[in-house]
Amino acid sequence: MKMITILILGFLFTLFFVSGCEKRPQYEIYENHDITVCGVKDPLRNMEWIKNYCAEHSKAYFIKISLYQDLETNANYFVIESKSDFIPGRSPSCIFSESVYSCDGVQLLFYGVEGPIPEGWDEFFEKVKLVGTIWSCERVYNK
Repeated sequence: MKMITILILGFLFTLFFVSGCEKRPQYEIYENHDITVCGVKDPLRNMEWIKNYCAEHSKAYFIKISLYQDLETNANYFVIESKSDFIPGRSPSCIFSESVYSCDGVQLLFYGVEGPIPEGWDEFFEKVKLVGTIWSCERVYNK
C-alpha cells in the first residue's frame, strides 16, 4: 500500500511540475552607460525621456536605440527601431518601425512597415554616421 501511495504521489508531483512549466519569455537587455551624447553623460540615467522610454519598453519583443551623429554639424540623433513578434494570420504578421528623435525627444522622422518611406528619410541617413547602440531589449524564450 505504501508503495502504491508513493508511486501515485510521485506521478502527481511529476504531472504538476511538468504542466506548470511553460515557456516564459526572458529579456536580454543591453545598456551602454559609457557614452556622452547631446552634452549629457550616460543618457540612460540622465536624460529623462530616454530613461522613461527604456523603462516603459523593458518587456518589448525587440527595441534598439542607436546613436547617430551628423557628419557636418556633429549634432546627435537617436534612432529607435522596434519589431513585434511574428503572428500568423495578422496582417502584417510582423510589425516593424523606425523613428528618428532629436536630443529633446522630439520625433523628427517615422517609418513603419505599412507606410511609405517618409520624405527626407534617405537624405537623413546619408548625412549621419552610426556611433553605436546605447540600449536594446529583446525577448528570448527558454527551451
